[in-house]
Amino acid sequence: MPLNQAKVILVGEGKVGKTSLLNRLIDNEFNAKEDQTKGIEIRRWPIQLENEEINLNVWDFGGQEIMHATHQFFLTKRSIYVLVLDSRQSAEANRLEYWLRMIQSFGGDSPVIVVCNQCDQQAMDLNWTGLKAKYPFIKDFVRQASCKKNVGIEEVKKKIQGAVTGLPHIKDLVPKTWFHIKDSLEDQKENGLDCLSIDDYRSLCTSKLVTEETDQDLLVNFLNDLGVMLHYGDHQVLCDLNILNPQWVTQGVYAIINHPDLLRKRNGIVTLADLEYILDKKRYPAHRRRFIADMMCKFELCYSFGESQNDTYMVPSLLSENEQDTGAWDGALGLQYKYDPLPAGIISRFIVRMHAYISQNTYWKNGVVLISENGKNRALVKADPADNLVAIQVNGEENGRRAFLELIRADFRKIHASPKREGVKELVPLPNKPKVTVSYQHLVTLEKAGLEEFIPEGTDKIYSVKPLLDGVEAPQDRTPQEMDDEKEFLRDVVKDYSGHLRRQTLLTAKVSSDIKEVAKHGFKATAMNQAILNTLIDAITRDNLQFARAIQVVEEKVEEIRPQLEVDKKNEIMKLVGQLRQADKKQAPGLIDQMNTLVWGAAGSGLWAVIAQGLNYL
Repeated sequence: MPLNQAKVILVGEGKVGKTSLLNRLIDNEFNAKEDQTKGIEIRRWPIQLENEEINLNVWDFGGQEIMHATHQFFLTKRSIYVLVLDSRQSAEANRLEYWLRMIQSFGGDSPVIVVCNQCDQQAMDLNWTGLKAKYPFIKDFVRQASCKKNVGIEEVKKKIQGAVTGLPHIKDLVPKTWFHIKDSLEDQKENGLDCLSIDDYRSLCTSKLVTEETDQDLLVNFLNDLGVMLHYGDHQVLCDLNILNPQWVTQGVYAIINHPDLLRKRNGIVTLADLEYILDKKRYPAHRRRFIADMMCKFELCYSFGESQNDTYMVPSLLSENEQDTGAWDGALGLQYKYDPLPAGIISRFIVRMHAYISQNTYWKNGVVLISENGKNRALVKADPADNLVAIQVNGEENGRRAFLELIRADFRKIHASPKREGVKELVPLPNKPKVTVSYQHLVTLEKAGLEEFIPEGTDKIYSVKPLLDGVEAPQDRTPQEMDDEKEFLRDVVKDYSGHLRRQTLLTAKVSSDIKEVAKHGFKATAMNQAILNTLIDAITRDNLQFARAIQVVEEKVEEIRPQLEVDKKNEIMKLVGQLRQADKKQAPGLIDQMNTLVWGAAGSGLWAVIAQGLNYL
């Protein structure tokens, strides 16, 4: 049977009219006093395409700031995104690019439709061409829509229908038994079931004649993509539970992070025992409460600590605003990150990620003091929301300062990458004049141009470039920004490909099982055998396309890097590219690894190890 089902996700700031748009699309109704969505609401929307009914699972996300931290639980690839804007507000007030980057980070290349709502009060003007060029996954704009006046709603429908038609998986053939399981899960959700253990899920599959574990694992990923349920198969603990009702998770998290006692009396500390009175006992029985805490840990909202690990948690967003005494930091090595604006919760995430280095519980809502592993260096990391910056100071042993600073910088790079943040400036404070800063990238550019001295803006003194750079990063470690971007791109490729490989391994096992099944019964033209053969052909086609795309990515990146390589490396790497074009799937991984070593050196030779390993599967 064809899939004929997809997931649509509505995102945007609070009070822009997401729920009103959804009500217009599905029911053609408008309520001027519509309550704000708290958390997530999911509705079924059947549409007609080419004389077939397509069922859309539409997710309506609350736009309040406090809810943004949990949205990442549910933003998925292989979906359609509808970004709703308030035409009365500027692009900045709508946080347009924030949402586009959020979608880019978690939705991959999922198509996006941008809807400018409330045009009855004011039309919106955007750089339509520039936005599409910068974010090519934007499929279209609906420039004038009004739920109140019922303007532009039909256009929104047509744009969504067009995006559905373009989804590659919408016509995938899936076994009838899978639909039986999906329908059963949806019935259980309608009857109030919030979650389902993996054992109960497997029992349900077996009762519906899906008995092989590989088939069950493929199906659970399929259901996750459709938005029928949520499954975190890559997590050692969370993989044991499937979420049917996402409100069960969000309401549990909100109950914790909004609880007054944790802020006023406990300074952010919560135990599993506390959850007994914070969470509803019936809806969150004792054996389910840890799951909520583990979800918060996975998405960097809290961390576990103490002798009874996993029983006591710290929620940094609930820490006191009052800054603690951190001592003197005169003469410390400094670095700053300048944002526009400062992302909400960025220090909370940093505290969670770096909690193993916290010095003597010295932390508050906007800052933390860290200590190096050998105890010889300390670092003060502090956010200033008014100035939209994070300031870092490192003191202690001179020889260890730069290494400790690099550890902190590496963690901020990861935070800035998920979701991807553009326009973050890395600033170096001047010695003895810390209020005057210079762009780190500008210093790198000066060094590259051979300029040894300069006069920074805001001072009349001449400063040497090299000492300012050397304080932050060793000369051999400094690379132009484009090389840093290249490394980030490669990391993204590896991350995306890792997810593909997991699905590919399962698919390979399924195809192998299907071949045996066909051989067992002979190649008769039965409906069952025909369906199995169609699945096999489709899998092989996807394999070859994926292999071809992997080789294409390698060639594209080599072409970009080539001008920066030494002459002997250029010749050698182009020779390898020539061999790669003629290679089969077994030969390709070794060639890619050789190319990677040439580009990045021995230290980076494992960077494409996942891709190389993956090509062995294809």
